[in-house]
Amino acid sequence: MSTVRAGELLRICDLRLRIHDDDRLRWPDTTQHAAQTLVARLRSLSEDELIAVDADAERDPIAKFIMVSTGELLAELPQAPPRP
Repeated sequence: MSTVRAGELLRICDLRLRIHDDDRLRWPDTTQHAAQTLVARLRSLSEDELIAVDADAERDPIAKFIMVSTGELLAELPQAPPRP
């Protein structure tokens, strides 16, 4: 598990969502919704708030974002369905 400041994670996630909106990256609807939820939550936090990222591509959800100070789960990114 690694940690990142909320402000940096917000910049990364916001950029990824803009790439998605420009049709350069297509996420499944469930992944897009989870990313939008995470961005909304991050915007309400101090930029210096530490966020733990628990990621494992072999499980579902593949990533959990947890506020270190409270242990609150901010969002989970689900495993993408297999491509046809």
